[in-house]
Amino acid sequence: ISNSHHRQEVAGVTVLIAIDGAKGYQAFSGVSPHLVFTDVIMPELSGIEWIRKIRRTVPRIQVIYTSGFWGLRNLK
Repeated sequence: ISNSHHRQEVAGVTVLIAIDGAKGYQAFSGVSPHLVFTDVIMPELSGIEWIRKIRRTVPRIQVIYTSGFWGLRNLK
């Protein structure tokens, strides 16, 4: 795990935390998670773009999207 993402144990669950979508994709590539929790609006690679890339290899991955952004216009 590099300085751009890190691993943490929380209540017996391994959590990988990344600073942006591109680093999140790199972190994801090294593990087989059951669930991805992502922000929609992120630098480098949006949460939506990131999940599209992940679903090319893991089409049924479970995802929770979140965002502090208000409005849908910029998500298209």
